[in-house]
Amino acid sequence: MELRHLLPLKYSLPGIVLGGLICLYAIVAIVFVLIIIRINAAQLKRQNKLLQKIVTKRTADISKQKEILQTQADQLRINNKKLNLLNSTKDKFFTIISHDLRSPFNSIIGFTDILVEDYDNYDDSQRKEIILSLSKASQCAFDLLDNLLT
Repeated sequence: MELRHLLPLKYSLPGIVLGGLICLYAIVAIVFVLIIIRINAAQLKRQNKLLQKIVTKRTADISKQKEILQTQADQLRINNKKLNLLNSTKDKFFTIISHDLRSPFNSIIGFTDILVEDYDNYDDSQRKEIILSLSKASQCAFDLLDNLLT
């Protein structure tokens, strides 16, 4: 007994074989796509691990550089404080030196003004006393400069 005539045309043997081949082709194509997806996923995982290593190394490098910069910044702050203290000390020193040098020179200028303006109003002993004061003031100024320069 032949079953062919019982099956409609669309369910004929060549149609079933063709449908089976199409299904087989679809299954092979899906498997192929799944294999490609797995291969790409594996490559992405390897690349991700590599990138993570690179990022970790660079982060460590940046952290080390940050520590170095922080240490340098701290040292600069310390040096700046020391420099400010030294500048303050220098300013005080120059203020003292300035005062100590002005005093003898003011005496010298004052005594020379007295001699220039009123020379004739003084007798020899007074003039000698003024000149002796000039000599002491000059010697004092010289000693201050000598101590300062040596």
